[in-house]
Amino acid sequence: MDQRFIKRFAQAAHAAAHGKSLAEIDAVARRVLEFLKTRRLLKQMPAILSALAAIDRGVRGVLRATLESRYPLTAGEQAQIRSLLEKRFNSKIELEKQIHPELVGGFRIRCGDTVLDGTVRENIKQLMRHLEASYVIRPAH
Repeated sequence: MDQRFIKRFAQAAHAAAHGKSLAEIDAVARRVLEFLKTRRLLKQMPAILSALAAIDRGVRGVLRATLESRYPLTAGEQAQIRSLLEKRFNSKIELEKQIHPELVGGFRIRCGDTVLDGTVRENIKQLMRHLEASYVIRPAH
């Protein structure tokens, strides 16, 4: 399915429901579902919902950041990371947590096109590049 169609469809659905009462939003949702059902597009619902969520975040001025770590972080650690990201991006942050057992340690954050990589593997790579650039060790071939 064409991503442009999904985005335009989500924008139209959002515009139809924006600022409406719950009863009116319910009616819009029913029309959307009926439209998708009659055109056999219900399988596109996850993509449409994702596009709707992105539109809603944009309207509310919220960015979505993905926090990847080997182990679940505590609520305090998550709050601290969210606070730092909100200062850096000057926006409210919606934090999605993902567990990646392949990470040795540390964490990686993706927010839009920005990737903040604080994983142990990335730190070791940076150290190796620094040592190679300083001629402390010879580059591996």
